Amino acid sequence: MTVADEIHKDGQFPVLIDNRERAVEALDSGDPLHIKYALAQITYFERDWQWFQDQCLRFLHHEDHQVRALAAGKLGDIAIIHKQSEQKVIDALEVLLHDPVPEVAVSAEESIGSIRHYVPSLRENRFKRLWVKIVRRSG
Repeated sequence: MTVADEIHKDGQFPVLIDNRERAVEALDSGDPLHIKYALAQITYFERDWQWFQDQCLRFLHHEDHQVRALAAGKLGDIAIIHKQSEQKVIDALEVLLHDPVPEVAVSAEESIGSIRHYVPSLRENRFKRLWVKIVRRSG
């Protein structure tokens, strides 16, 4: 029985997605409900934060705004749980700050904050940013 078969049409989720094989099946289903359910559950079992991060990045431009918002939020959760992230994640989330759906933009903003707080190597260096502005103006 597939994950899709086990997810009831009324929105109940009797199946636990607790391994990568079942997660991939749900993520690849194309169904926003299955994708959201998988993203929410992956948070609690996946130790490979980079793999999970790549899955979240993959859904940042999904047509369903709830999928986009959840994927953005989970990128912040990765930073909180694993204390890891990458600059490419911040760059991708900054694009979502201009999403026409406020829920998505807020989720992206909150995740950027979490990443900058929990991942010291990605904290914003205000002095460096100011220095770059000064150099650009004088050049």
